[in-house]
Amino acid sequence: MTVRMLAEIKGLPEATLRGFGLEDRPWGVLFPYQHPDGMPARSRRRVGVRGAGGSQWDPDGGRAITAYSDPEALRAAAELRYQILVEGESDCWVAWAHGFPAVGVPGDDNRGAVTAAHLKGVNDLYVQVETESDVTFPDGTATYVRELEKHVRAVGFTGSLHRLVHDSVSDLSELFAADPSSFRERLTDALQKAGGAPRPVWHTTPFGGATS
Repeated sequence: MTVRMLAEIKGLPEATLRGFGLEDRPWGVLFPYQHPDGMPARSRRRVGVRGAGGSQWDPDGGRAITAYSDPEALRAAAELRYQILVEGESDCWVAWAHGFPAVGVPGDDNRGAVTAAHLKGVNDLYVQVETESDVTFPDGTATYVRELEKHVRAVGFTGSLHRLVHDSVSDLSELFAADPSSFRERLTDALQKAGGAPRPVWHTTPFGGATS
């Protein structure tokens, strides 16, 4: 697995993924993680096409696990007053590349990696509801979503919770792959249907050099 291969699979420019910090390593691709304050956190290794079963935590000195985020995207979420909570990294790349704030939960068993700092300044939180997957959500998607919502309340989120559901696809990556040219419009529509009044994007030029 290489950054170039991931870019081709996800339909995003290689330069965009490298702009998000992805690096080629002898064993695959390193996904650098960082805490909301920018300090390094435990990173992920991708050795397969799919994250489920094809990725693992990097043994990088015992650094703490945190949710997948980007400082610019977190600042945008606070400015726009909404955040999208997804599972994994690739949905974040697609969202960030098109101007939407997003934070990635690093697996069903790491819901606690989302902290109050990831939701700072946010009034509307959109929890993406994916289709069922025994690998990604062993206890079921409904349980994952319910427990994630309970967790964000426990860390102090007092805003509105919305469930983001896509028609005919499971997640942001699939929404983008289905029709890249209309991704922004369809995600904006899905957010509006989910409730609240999100300002769609924080930039009009795709972040990191992505094209749609």
